[in-house]
This record gives sequence, structure tokens and C-alpha cells, in this order.
Amino acid sequence: MRHAVTWLSIKSGIAPVETAYRAGRSLAVLYRFYAKLLKGGSAAANRLVELGLRAEE
Repeated sequence: MRHAVTWLSIKSGIAPVETAYRAGRSLAVLYRFYAKLLKGGSAAANRLVELGLRAEE
């Protein structure tokens, strides 16, 4: 169950630090086991930056 929630959290865009905290794992463990899921989030990160910049205008 913890694996499924962790996977869903990462795919939903919840920050890795928050995901690790909620899963009761260290950030190092999260990165070791879920690095594949964390990779490739550039497009989503770019969208968040754009939204943040627009909010400042």
C-alpha cells in the first residue's frame, strides 16, 4: 500500500520531500527506489515556473 501511495504522490507532482515524509521514508530512500519516476519531470516543472511567473505579473 505504501508503494502505491508513494508512486501516486510522485506522479501527481507532490514534492519529493513531502512524499518521503508522508511515506515515512528518508529522501535518500525515496530517490534510490523511485528515481525512475522522478526522472523526466522537466515539462511539469517548466509549467509550474511559468504559472509562478504569471502570478507575479
